[in-house]
Amino acid sequence: MDESGSKGYLPEYDIDPYNYILITSDSSLAATAPQESAILFPLPGLPGLNNLEETIYILDHTSSIVDSLRYNDTWPVAKSRSTEKYT
Repeated sequence: MDESGSKGYLPEYDIDPYNYILITSDSSLAATAPQESAILFPLPGLPGLNNLEETIYILDHTSSIVDSLRYNDTWPVAKSRSTEKYT
């Protein structure tokens, strides 16, 4: 879910601690993911993210927020790169 309340749905998946999930609609990126990563292809209708500022919420099956990530235009990422959350 994003700040506007738009929701997108991903297939159900349990992830082990310290593992990764790559969410992409581009299957060619699968080869670049660490071997222990899970690769999920979003279902149609996943909302797009804007480039300036957004909060992403991860919801469980009851629509409770289980995690979130807020980014803005000062987020330290290189052009054309993805980001990740460090805890």
